[in-house]
Amino acid sequence: MISLLSFIEPKKQRAIGSHLPYYLRPIEVEDFLVEHDTLIKRLKVAYSDSQSWNARILPSIRELALACGHLPYSANGVFSEADGLFKAGILAATYAIEIMESTVQLEKNIMAQHLLQGRLKAVAALAGLCAFLDVFDHKITIVEKLSNPDSSFFHLNESNHTSHLAYEPLAMPYTTWVKQKLADNPLIDLELHWNSSPPCHTNRKNLRLFYARHVLLPETLSWLADAGQLPLMELMKCLTIESDVENIPSSVIKVRNLGVYRACLLERERIGSKLGEILAPDGWQETLIRILRARILNDWEINAKDSPLRKGADGLFLFWPDVCPILIDDMKNFGLIDLPTDPDIWAGCLLNSGITVASKNNDATCWIAVTPNAKPREAIKLSDEYFFTSGKIFQAKTIKRDFETKLSLDQSTALSQLTREILESSNQAFTQKLPTESVNTSHQTFIWQLKSIDDSEGSNTLFSVIFDFINSHQEELPSLLIDEGIFLTEKLNFLNDNLTFERLVTSLLTANLIYQNDRGEPLWVSHTNQFGELVRGVILKPNSFEVKLNGKLLSFNEIFQKVHAREPNPNFSFLNRETSPCDQLAFNFEENSK
Repeated sequence: MISLLSFIEPKKQRAIGSHLPYYLRPIEVEDFLVEHDTLIKRLKVAYSDSQSWNARILPSIRELALACGHLPYSANGVFSEADGLFKAGILAATYAIEIMESTVQLEKNIMAQHLLQGRLKAVAALAGLCAFLDVFDHKITIVEKLSNPDSSFFHLNESNHTSHLAYEPLAMPYTTWVKQKLADNPLIDLELHWNSSPPCHTNRKNLRLFYARHVLLPETLSWLADAGQLPLMELMKCLTIESDVENIPSSVIKVRNLGVYRACLLERERIGSKLGEILAPDGWQETLIRILRARILNDWEINAKDSPLRKGADGLFLFWPDVCPILIDDMKNFGLIDLPTDPDIWAGCLLNSGITVASKNNDATCWIAVTPNAKPREAIKLSDEYFFTSGKIFQAKTIKRDFETKLSLDQSTALSQLTREILESSNQAFTQKLPTESVNTSHQTFIWQLKSIDDSEGSNTLFSVIFDFINSHQEELPSLLIDEGIFLTEKLNFLNDNLTFERLVTSLLTANLIYQNDRGEPLWVSHTNQFGELVRGVILKPNSFEVKLNGKLLSFNEIFQKVHAREPNPNFSFLNRETSPCDQLAFNFEENSK
């Protein structure tokens, strides 16, 4: 007789610790390594010694996984996602080895060179793996969430007190600790706290050496000692000393620092795309393109001595990060607030959006030499699509040679190391935060309509087509609404055979709804749009229309503030009837008076 129990599927057991936040869950090491197989394989290729890889390096990677688990390296910045701490160590080790291959000068003794090369390469890899373990030094705290933390019994009972102590990273790896906690209490609830301003210890050695004890196996250290004391001393320097000082020269410290910088540099460029997604509802891209065009046309002279703008045979460049603070301030004036100031994040953001193009090394920034013998400077290359269509740029003197120089990885990283040193000295190393949400999170619906005018000629019906289009295409508001009114061009979608742009302009002129020149003709305005095209049109006066929001009538200043998150700044210099050339409105206005 077949038992009925055989038809009942056994319930799947929940993984131990699945109720915890993902960052704090324990890991199964083999599964964890499989998930990050691509990163580990890249490190293996850079290491290139298959004999010692499996026996010496891979066991340390396994121990690093136990020590890091799913923990991030930062709360809201570089490597702030799950597994960020582990990824940071693997990437730093990879870049340290790649840089070391072309920079480290080994012993001149040919017999000892091969042995030292293998051991020093392993030291660079191990130093990179342990480079980010300083996060455990008062930066994070993992504690048990108590249901009644004020219980007097908790304070008086010693065994109860010790069973609720916070995670101590000097004692054991995190995965080992959390598994012990779950074995004692499967329903334990843990929480992660970040110390935004950890104490600075300028006079004591870094505790990274003690945290690295969980990663560095005795067998690996014994293997390093086969080549003498030098590899072990180099590793101890990396774990106890932050910088290479004159009395303790160390090439391994240099490549470790450059490897860490390179890993954080590329991570900041990667999260630049995330910044673009956060700011997308605020139209940051169109705003920044308009700011750049205005700066190029009005403030930055091409190839001038003190100008950040350079043009060679291979493109248009801006010195970076020199202009980054200027652009951030300009965007803040346009209502974009809470912006990060890290140039590397913005470099990745501009590259991802298409405003700039990648370098020869496929990086967000490139290195250019404005004269053949000049020291290369970091720059961004502006996209031809947006910035090579202005007449002023076409007429500018172009250097008939390529500016961009193809530097090796170690050269470009070394040139940028000063940025890392400045960040660290200000205690803000790699902690740049992204805004948590968009400035304008809600999409409000406005009702646009024409103000009452004399409709003896039946023009109201004609003009209503304009506002019907605006009301049904609210996404067009940022490009239509300018500081001086509404910008109307012949490329608007509501135009047809019965309603041509010429007829619309004539009717608007008759009703005195657009600006006019001194002869009573339409004032034609031209500027470069977001696609780099020169557009010609007229401006509808702000006093000719009205806007309602939730039944409330808004003034032009109020509606402009809600759309652009800033006050309008009109430029009405064209009304002064001056004969000398002058700036007109907010764009390149040219009056057809000749």
